[in-house]
Amino acid sequence: MQANLSFAESCLGVKKDFRYSVDKDCQKCNGIGANEGDYEKCTPCSGNGFIVENKRFFGLVQSPCNACRSKGFIIKKPCSSCHGSGKEKEEITVEVSIPSCVDSGMNILHRDENGRELIIVINVLNTGESWREGVNVISRKTLSLKDALVGCKIQVETVHGVKLVTIDELTGPGKQKRLRGQGAKDRDHDKFGDHYIIIDVEFPKKLTGEQLAKIEEVLDEYGEESEGSGEANTEDS
Repeated sequence: MQANLSFAESCLGVKKDFRYSVDKDCQKCNGIGANEGDYEKCTPCSGNGFIVENKRFFGLVQSPCNACRSKGFIIKKPCSSCHGSGKEKEEITVEVSIPSCVDSGMNILHRDENGRELIIVINVLNTGESWREGVNVISRKTLSLKDALVGCKIQVETVHGVKLVTIDELTGPGKQKRLRGQGAKDRDHDKFGDHYIIIDVEFPKKLTGEQLAKIEEVLDEYGEESEGSGEANTEDS
């Protein structure tokens, strides 16, 4: 049986209902396969369900009765409810606790009150832009160059809901923003991991000469140059 979980459910754990059917003795015929008076004792095995034969070299050998298929009786008229099988289906619904920090392909074994085992295969649905590393959740956010330089507020989808996050000014590519306690639930302890946002910066694809001049003017006021910048003599080889 498969359990489809959202990314948040896989990180935090969840309780889900599962419905399945099991075989039980037919209530109408008590599992016999026929109502009283509609079956008779098997003659070949005398109702034992097996036949004992004295075979040369082997002595007494016990074997299943083929006439009644080891039941000990012959059905003359099958039960109208189970059609002679003696069994009927029962629909069962059970609530299963899925622990936190599970991944697709993991199996959860659930044993009900009657000892029946149910194997549940985990399938985590599309996680979008987030993934989990241990109890920590990682996601990426792309900022415009303006937002990265002057700062901004962004909405981040965490496993605990949408959070409004402040991005500081002068945030460079690759910088991480940490949201404490917004990660997955530790399976063994009552605490949560963190959510880390990795920042990407999208540079403009095209700038006019006037825009470049303004940027250069601002950066000249900043007073720093890249290592190795400036005039250099070149020589053709």
